[in-house]
Amino acid sequence: ENSRRCVDAERSFAATLKASCESPVAAYAEIRENELYLRGVVANPEGSKLMRMELRGSQSDGGRIGNDLGRKMLADGAGALLEEIKAQS
Repeated sequence: ENSRRCVDAERSFAATLKASCESPVAAYAEIRENELYLRGVVANPEGSKLMRMELRGSQSDGGRIGNDLGRKMLADGAGALLEEIKAQS
C-alpha cells in the first residue's frame, strides 16, 4: 500500500507538469515517519538549468501532494523551462 501511495504522488506530479516519458522530469516519493515526502526535479537535457523542490504531507494524500508540488513548480518557472525545452526539440 505504501508503494501505491508513492507511485500515485509521482504520477500526479508528472501529470500536473504534462510531462511525457521524454520530458526531463523526475519525481521520487517515500514514506518516512508516517508522512509522504515527494521530491521533484525539472531540468534541461544538459543539466545547466535545474529546479528542485520537495513537499510532504499525509501519506494518504499522495495524489494531492504530487499535484500541489507540480503546481508549485509551475508557478516558480518549471512551465517556462519545459516550454523552452520543447521549442529546442
